[in-house]
Amino acid sequence: MTTPPSSPMQTEFESKQPLVTAERLALLSHQTSDKLHIVWDDMGLSEDERTRQLASLVHAVESVFTQKVADELALKEEYVSASKSINLEIDDLSGRLKVDRKFFPHGDAGNLMLKLTWLRDHLQELEELKNERISKLLEIQEQMTSIWNELGERPNVSTLSHSSLNLLIEC
Repeated sequence: MTTPPSSPMQTEFESKQPLVTAERLALLSHQTSDKLHIVWDDMGLSEDERTRQLASLVHAVESVFTQKVADELALKEEYVSASKSINLEIDDLSGRLKVDRKFFPHGDAGNLMLKLTWLRDHLQELEELKNERISKLLEIQEQMTSIWNELGERPNVSTLSHSSLNLLIEC
């Protein structure tokens, strides 16, 4: 028993093997036109009315395609903007941590999604390094406080506060 196609426009061949997108769009266009002409033959539509109907259909399809391109361009711009923003964060954090900044191995070329993922991962690495350094400084602060306490003295004013630690990390 065969499974019926998921759409009335879908042929048995299409349900078995996906076609390349451009080929599929062309096939869908031809199938739709053929089916409409059969319906219009039964209805007795004139050539002028068929032309108007097809022109309306083409206009609707063009609108969908135009909107799809606009949506994808907007998404691309979001990726570019996010990449620039993350690059600025990486530059800033690399400078504050005094570490060499890594650059995307493919430069400005290549896949934007791959680049954005790489940048996010690199930023995460830098944030982890920052957090490690803060943790080490907090440990030192605890050790200093412990030593002051063992000596029976109040911790010196120069003991690092959490905000001072953050300033040290940023310098």
